[in-house]
Amino acid sequence: MEQRWKSGVAALVISNRSFEPLKDVVVGMIVFGYVGEEQKPLRVATISIADSIPPCSKVELHLKDVYATEKKVNTLLEHAKVDDYFISFRDANAREWERDKYGSLRQASRNADNSTRNKYVSLGETPEYDGPHQAKLDEELNSYKALDCGDR
Repeated sequence: MEQRWKSGVAALVISNRSFEPLKDVVVGMIVFGYVGEEQKPLRVATISIADSIPPCSKVELHLKDVYATEKKVNTLLEHAKVDDYFISFRDANAREWERDKYGSLRQASRNADNSTRNKYVSLGETPEYDGPHQAKLDEELNSYKALDCGDR
C-alpha cells in the first residue's frame, strides 16, 4: 500500500503483486480534512470492503468525494488526506492478515480484540470520528487495474 497525490487529490494505492487473490478485503482509513465555511477540522474513520482483489492487480482509493456527517447532514470533506490506514484480508489458504501504513504484515484474526479492523469499526462509533462507511470508496475498491507481475 502507498499514498499518492494526483491533481491535488490524495489516493491510497493497494497492489496485489502475488499470483493468488486477496479475499475478504477490508481497508480502513483515518481521513483528515475540513468541513463548512469555518473550515472546522474533522477526522473521518472509513471502512471499505471487497470480496477480493485479483492476482497481479491494483486498486486506487481517491479521497475526492469523502463526506462527513454532522448533525445528520452530509458535508464534503475538503483538503482530505490520509492520516492512518490498514488492510486486512485472507490469503489463498484462508489465513487472515493485516498490513498497516508502515508496511508491517502480521497474521491476525479479524475477530480478535486487538485486530486493527475492530479498532477502526469502533472508531466510527465514537463522537471523535465520523463514519464509518463511504460507498464511493467501496466502488473504487472493486475497480481493478492489471499489474505486470512477470512470469510465474
